[in-house]
Amino acid sequence: MKRNKRTKTDIRLLFFVVLLVGMAALLARGLLRLTLVQGEQLTAAVEQTSVVTTYRSGKRGTIFDRNGTVLAYDEETWNVRFYRDPTRTSPEDSARYTDTLMRAIDIIEQGGGEVIDTFYIDMNPDGTYVYNWGATSEESKAVRKKNFIEACNFSNPDLTAEEAYLILRASWQVPDDYPYSQARKLMSIRQEAVLTSYRAFEGVTIATNVPMAVIAELTMLSDQLTGILTEKNSYRVYPQGNVASHIVGYLGKQVTPDMLALGYSYSDAIGVAGVEKSMESWLTANVTKRQGATEIIKNRRGAILDILSVTTPQNGLNVQLTIDLELQKVVERALLENIEATNAKQTARINNNKARYARLRSDLDSIQKAETGAIVVMSVKTGEVLALASYPDYDPSLFTRPLDQETYELLFGADSNQPTLNRAVGIRTAPGSTFKMATGFAGLMEEKITVSEGISDHSPYYYFVSDPHTKVTQNAPSCWTGRPGSHSNLNLSRALAVSCNYYFFTVADRVGIERLDYWAGELGLTGTTNVELPGELPVQVGGQAARYDFSKPLSGQTSAMPRMIYSQIVSHLSNIMSRANIGADDPNRAEKIARCATALLELQQGTGEELGSKIRATLQRELDIPIGISLVHNDWVVRISVLLEELRWKPTYTIQTGIGQGVSLLTPISLVRYVAAIAARGNVYDAHIVSTVTNPDGSLYEKVGPTLRNHIDAPDEYWDSILEGLKGVVSPEDGGTASSVFSAKFRNAGYLELISGKTGTAQTAAAGNIDVENTSWFVAITPRQDPQIAIVVFIPNGQSGSSSHIAIERIVTYLYEQSDYLK
Repeated sequence: MKRNKRTKTDIRLLFFVVLLVGMAALLARGLLRLTLVQGEQLTAAVEQTSVVTTYRSGKRGTIFDRNGTVLAYDEETWNVRFYRDPTRTSPEDSARYTDTLMRAIDIIEQGGGEVIDTFYIDMNPDGTYVYNWGATSEESKAVRKKNFIEACNFSNPDLTAEEAYLILRASWQVPDDYPYSQARKLMSIRQEAVLTSYRAFEGVTIATNVPMAVIAELTMLSDQLTGILTEKNSYRVYPQGNVASHIVGYLGKQVTPDMLALGYSYSDAIGVAGVEKSMESWLTANVTKRQGATEIIKNRRGAILDILSVTTPQNGLNVQLTIDLELQKVVERALLENIEATNAKQTARINNNKARYARLRSDLDSIQKAETGAIVVMSVKTGEVLALASYPDYDPSLFTRPLDQETYELLFGADSNQPTLNRAVGIRTAPGSTFKMATGFAGLMEEKITVSEGISDHSPYYYFVSDPHTKVTQNAPSCWTGRPGSHSNLNLSRALAVSCNYYFFTVADRVGIERLDYWAGELGLTGTTNVELPGELPVQVGGQAARYDFSKPLSGQTSAMPRMIYSQIVSHLSNIMSRANIGADDPNRAEKIARCATALLELQQGTGEELGSKIRATLQRELDIPIGISLVHNDWVVRISVLLEELRWKPTYTIQTGIGQGVSLLTPISLVRYVAAIAARGNVYDAHIVSTVTNPDGSLYEKVGPTLRNHIDAPDEYWDSILEGLKGVVSPEDGGTASSVFSAKFRNAGYLELISGKTGTAQTAAAGNIDVENTSWFVAITPRQDPQIAIVVFIPNGQSGSSSHIAIERIVTYLYEQSDYLK
């Protein structure tokens, strides 16, 4: 019995072992198949994941005035983003996203927020559709069009805007009852999503600076709003409003293709004007070296599988300016007050003399009066800009959101006064009599005059003597008094005080344009001041290169004269061809005329019969006009010769340059730098509006300026003579040109005795004989002994230089009564 029982037990054990072996064999077979058969497939699946890096920017740097007052900063805010799952591409998914976005848009707008408006297709008032690529350069437009077509999977790159709109509207399942205005919001978001689909894991921002009530509602409904998330961000704040707007500038989404390599994206806001633009590389937090990075693993459809690492972004650097905000406010108010007072004075003058002005301009309303202007206040000892005002101004905060059409027209429209134009650096015009100090200085340095030599205006006109036997009397310039002998035996100081044109005609004639231009350049009146502001125009004084530079093409000329002459030559050539009945049916006629006009401009160095022969040869070569015909019609050639003659520099132009007229073109900031150089007795500084750059923690990154550009070693008596003349301009005892314009309050306070200055009344080509349209300049330095501050006031169509005394009064009074600069 025992043996039988053990035998049964052994049989059961054997059966169990066999079963285990069989199961192991099956498992081994499965594992073998998994390894050998499916291994390749699993490897392929693993290889389709990838590690990518997403970037996040910190805050843009803060801009301060010299005393630490904030002018621009980034404030923390909440944004709304839309994440589209790249694995969900069915029509049902598209419809679901459309519904989600419609609900999100309603919540955002009802709560006071705004969604993005970037759709590339506009609808005109007449119901037609046009592309609007939101860029100014043709290169950027082409890039955006290409990206748009590819992202939307359009097989036809030449779709009209309407065709593209209807296709997208259907594809994105926009409800039929949605009008264009509402559909545009939804389609802007969908457009941004497809444009960035290759980085779908980053999502797109659909609303910025959203109220907290909206954030709370979106968060509460997050389980119903698939793909809608909220996140902290920052936006630009300009706490001073319009004050210092031309200095601070503004931001805009104008990233260019070449900036992408630095780490920018097309959705980033960059500096477009002012210090925001000039100091972009310091202020920005969008460049790669300052961005935070998050490494993630994603699958081939863009879905996030894991996060590998996170680094914190760095904020941009901070920029401290040289300007004083309180002084800036005073300067801006003074400028506006001066413009308004001058405009009222001009209006009264015209109304009281309607018959006189009607003879000069039949449409009295077309007479230009004071409406714009600029002021710059500079430290004589360092070149630091303490205040810089341009009127009209604007609010930089307008650019933190899309501009509506009305605001756009106000800022940039053809009928606007261009509020965004910084007139302190971006307008060049004749300096008038404020240039006479340079003329006198050149005469002294070239030893053509002495500080004591007397010059008299024996005639009201200055007749240039081209050679010992020829006196040029045609269009002879005159002194502003119009009376012979009114300025007798004047030395340099006295000539500056009474602003005698005859005196400075004489000095300029003796010096010659080359040396006059040289010494003006030494005083800072050449090129730019290098101030850290975009849009500064280079200045010029005179000489052949200033009128027409033989070495440069038409497009490279600094003067407007060559373009005007070119246009007149083109018109003349068109008339010639019509009269000669040549090329009437030639489709390339306009191109040939343009080429001929350009070739003729290159002949203007010739003279006399030699020039005539070259003109005829050019007409034959370029326009097929036989030389025989041009000989018969010699008046054709004569007219071209006369026009070309206008491009040559003449000694009479030198005389006009001596009093700041002609082709001399200066900016307000160049003029204040020049006046500061005279006050500093030959120290010419670069202008600076940036003082320091600091790290986010406040430590110093870079100190800027002062930068001594040039030092002129001249005898003290030269500087004394010029400065004495500037004192005489405002001195009642000396009877200077501005001695009687200042208020009794200003004089009684003793401030008139603390300043020196020079007025400038520059005639413009447009003004003709209408005095109220003249440009007004007033430059001043203070105190007279050891000057510290230089001021320039510039008012186009300001009637006369002395009209700008109001701003000088207000600024000087503030400097002595409420600031520490002159204590």
